Amino acid sequence: MFIIEDRLTRGFWAGVLAGIPTFFANLISHLLFDTKMFLYFDSIAVYGRPPENLIEKLFASFDTTLFIGFLGVIFSYLIPKVSSRNLIFKSWFFGKKVWFFIYAIAVMFKLPTITTVTFSNAFSNFVSASVWGISLGYVYRWLDQRAANEAIEMSHNSKVRFAPVPSPVRKIILRRNKK
Repeated sequence: MFIIEDRLTRGFWAGVLAGIPTFFANLISHLLFDTKMFLYFDSIAVYGRPPENLIEKLFASFDTTLFIGFLGVIFSYLIPKVSSRNLIFKSWFFGKKVWFFIYAIAVMFKLPTITTVTFSNAFSNFVSASVWGISLGYVYRWLDQRAANEAIEMSHNSKVRFAPVPSPVRKIILRRNKK
């Protein structure tokens, strides 16, 4: 069974997988309300202008995917510092604050075509950032629990008493062994 043992990789995949429902929320909003998608903002940062063709859109989408994976890594390293209690709220809050800071940086540096944002676009991105944040929490929890279950299974099936276990998973194992 494929298992992700280290925090960095779990955070990256949590961020990327959380991007799937976010993409669809962003796409629906774009189609219904003619708002700008996240890849538009990414292409402004990369090219200095909106994407002009399919290749530029695909590259901007790829770059957006790497960026949300990077944000997932940051989240995965922040969680042990503040505890994983209320993880979904914390992940939603993290997604919202990242969205806010990206907008603030775009306005501060006067990036072209981003400095004036319509209400519909701001609200659409607010909803998409919420979807990403909540999805991030659920996916990260799922990956973390999966790693914990695999570590427990390894420790029971192995002649070695203690299997190498990532530190956040170690707490879950200790709690389960006390029961």
